[in-house]
Amino acid sequence: AESNRPKALGTNVGGTLNLLEAAASLGTAPRIVLISSGEVYGKVPEEKGPLREEFPLQPANFYAATKAAAEKIAWPFFERGEIGLSIFRPFNHIGPGQSPTFVVSDFARQVARISLGLAEPVVHVGDIDVYRDFTDVRDIVRGYRMGYETFTPGGIFNIAQGRVFAIREILETLISFAGMPIEIVRDPERFRKAEVRKLRVDISRFRHATGWSPRIPIEQTLADVYEDWKKKLSEEPS
Repeated sequence: AESNRPKALGTNVGGTLNLLEAAASLGTAPRIVLISSGEVYGKVPEEKGPLREEFPLQPANFYAATKAAAEKIAWPFFERGEIGLSIFRPFNHIGPGQSPTFVVSDFARQVARISLGLAEPVVHVGDIDVYRDFTDVRDIVRGYRMGYETFTPGGIFNIAQGRVFAIREILETLISFAGMPIEIVRDPERFRKAEVRKLRVDISRFRHATGWSPRIPIEQTLADVYEDWKKKLSEEPS
């Protein structure tokens, strides 16, 4: 989003507007589940407690701003009775196939390369002394389906694991899969100091409305991401 703001704006805001107008034109008030993002809350200090849906939207980056804008433009359609609307705010989700631009997939790829003998036994990291809420993407999409099936008109819901994980512990778990000593080296180019050290999320509203809860343990998710990278890397031409 930051590298191509016009495209991000056109996709997340313009694309949403096109969808809303098309849905409204049907005249049947169809259900719309709008996938927003937990990033719309911005940098909420830890002392504020777990993030709840009634917290104000204070997006701290352009991507989050476009998602917040998409939420705002959807409400008039709902208020006029042209659509049914429910807004989901998912937080960090991970799983096999994720781009290595995301931290867990990046670490898994590095460790997989080492285990296959494609790299020296060194993992390069940024700031790993932070805590974040990670959920398996397969649990997330199951939540989307349950949220649609138990549709709450005008509902706004956080979707997350509901617990935090230390980035360092996630890395150490991935390293354990390789079964060999691997050095962790902080790379200044990867370091981005986090303003919020521990990000907690309240998911009670979504849990009560749908009966959803995450099923896949974080250890299984990490193993699946790691094995996915090993498979991909071993199939690449040498």
